[in-house]
Amino acid sequence: MRKMPDIIINVVCAAVFSYNKKHKCRRKPRIIRKKVNLDEHFDLLVQENEFQSYYRMTRSSFDKLFNLFAPVYISQRNHKINVKIDRNDLQNKLQLTISWLAGGHFQALRAHGGLSRSSFYQSVDQVMEAIIGITDLQISFPSTNEEALKVVEGFRDKSTNGLFDGCVGAIDGWLCPILRPTPTSVNTVIDFFSGHYQKYGINVQLCCDSLCRFTAFSVSNPGSRADHLAYKNWGLSTIVKGLNNSYYIIADNAYVVTPYLMTPFDKLELKKKNTLARDSFNFYLSQLRIRIEMAIGILVNKWRIFKKQLEVNTAKCKLIIHTAMRLHNFIVNEKMLTGMGYCPKLDAYYIKRDLNDGDQLTYLTSTPHDKEECAKVYKENDSEKESDNTDLTDSLGSLFRDLIVDRISQNNMHRPQHNINRNRNKRSG
Repeated sequence: MRKMPDIIINVVCAAVFSYNKKHKCRRKPRIIRKKVNLDEHFDLLVQENEFQSYYRMTRSSFDKLFNLFAPVYISQRNHKINVKIDRNDLQNKLQLTISWLAGGHFQALRAHGGLSRSSFYQSVDQVMEAIIGITDLQISFPSTNEEALKVVEGFRDKSTNGLFDGCVGAIDGWLCPILRPTPTSVNTVIDFFSGHYQKYGINVQLCCDSLCRFTAFSVSNPGSRADHLAYKNWGLSTIVKGLNNSYYIIADNAYVVTPYLMTPFDKLELKKKNTLARDSFNFYLSQLRIRIEMAIGILVNKWRIFKKQLEVNTAKCKLIIHTAMRLHNFIVNEKMLTGMGYCPKLDAYYIKRDLNDGDQLTYLTSTPHDKEECAKVYKENDSEKESDNTDLTDSLGSLFRDLIVDRISQNNMHRPQHNINRNRNKRSG
């Protein structure tokens, strides 16, 4: 009885050996994938005048980006593997990544580039890491008064009569749609669900200059977090406080007004003192605030991967956002320098002027908004006890805003009639 198991094992092994001898197990044949000839492909797109539509930039801009990208990619890869990297292979990886971010389907793209599924995603990750590592594409908010002055001048140019003289950025929140996170990838899954948009996402806080270039952003907040709370977790306010005392950023009513953050008057505030002047304030503020809305619209429509949920893990979602921000700024700068696309000619002049350190333009006389003056007026008002219905501001931020309203009244500025008529038609329609 004890020998029975040994006998059975021997019989089974003999049977398996006999089967393998008759039916030899062979590996699957190696799949040979052909790549599209990029030189011919690029030349054809240029001849058809479709290169910019395909890659979101001109051929010369693509070559410029490649020259910035290649050394960083090679440097990063040589730390891991010491192999020679072919130039054509690098171009292929870069064009595949750009096409994927522009909304192309990975199956069609990987077939176009001659890559397997796993190789395609590995290649995309490596390219995005390299783009983020390019020094010339780094996103930075003005950290000195000299740097901030250029941004202030840009916003002042777009403000009627230079009314808003001191704006160093326009901010807003954008919900980047993502798939439902897994419990292992985030602490609390439900935090990423936005009740307002009824979808999962990341609350991306963005700041731009007057040319719709991103100067700062944060991807550390889940989709359910309100904009004003997300802003508190962002270190941007600390940087603004360290600049000139008259500098500030602007936002919509989703944020709370402070001496360093200016927002429009809400409906309740419009019903109080200086209703007409405050309504005019909202209009003139929107001339600058719209720049961040334009920047987000350009970002999402150019990089159409954001048109639907990002079908990757949460960590890679942030990598995609970081990459898209840098490419956005790169393309805006390229279009500015060539005077092409959606950018007004005046904007193209401003950026060339900055780059060439040209002569400064002469602006209309404007009074800086000094926060020390606000503090002084606030203390005077707070120490007085008035019995009338005068609307005393209850914060330095509100008082700061009211100083601009006074300037609007003094200069007899008001919302244009055509804008009033358009808003009336919208309400009636």
